[in-house]
Amino acid sequence: MNYKDYYKILGVEKSASQDDIKKAFRKMAIKYHPDKNAGDKKAEEKFKEVNEANEVLGDAEKRKKYDELGENYNQYTQHGGQEGNFDWSKWANRGGGQSTFSGSESFGEGGDFSDFFENIFGQRFNQSTRARQPQGPMRGYDMNAEMEISLEEAYNGGSKQIVLNGQRINLKLAPGTYHGQLLRMKEKGSPGVNGGPPGDLIIDVHIAPHATYKLKGNDLHFDQPLDFKTAVLGGK
Repeated sequence: MNYKDYYKILGVEKSASQDDIKKAFRKMAIKYHPDKNAGDKKAEEKFKEVNEANEVLGDAEKRKKYDELGENYNQYTQHGGQEGNFDWSKWANRGGGQSTFSGSESFGEGGDFSDFFENIFGQRFNQSTRARQPQGPMRGYDMNAEMEISLEEAYNGGSKQIVLNGQRINLKLAPGTYHGQLLRMKEKGSPGVNGGPPGDLIIDVHIAPHATYKLKGNDLHFDQPLDFKTAVLGGK
């Protein structure tokens, strides 16, 4: 898997705040949403990339790992984010020699090797035996879902229930909910590991077609039939 520059995908600088990333994601998600680009494969792929970028950069913990690992981040996630399955030879083989660890010789004396693992994973690593202590609490991953609502529900707001993985989730819609809006529900995502908190649930809102009105942006369009006399002479 090739390295993806998530900052470039969202069109933000590496120094961007979490709020800047959130705004950029919303803008890009609306622009490339499949409902607005029906049949456009490029827009569909771009929409997936934008969501993927937000999954990482929108989470402070994942963003930190991404910034630290750089082009090696994809390999890290391919193995489920488990350091034991990560190919550390890319880090060790800096001098072109053997890519093996034996004690402190690969990173020099003074505990740099242990500090490196602690910095990336927040836990200690035994240099002589490569034995790891049990993994600490880890936050669960965010989950994505789609929800369709009526035009009336979007206008008036109200309560809505969705079923995800057999679990019923109740949420409140604010009046003025718009097509393509992303709703985040705290700790309704995948369970955490070793006592860590669950991830969030991100819901992509779709407004269903209406029998009478057509929604274009924030405007409602309506076709009104007229008889010939009214069309020529005017009237109510």
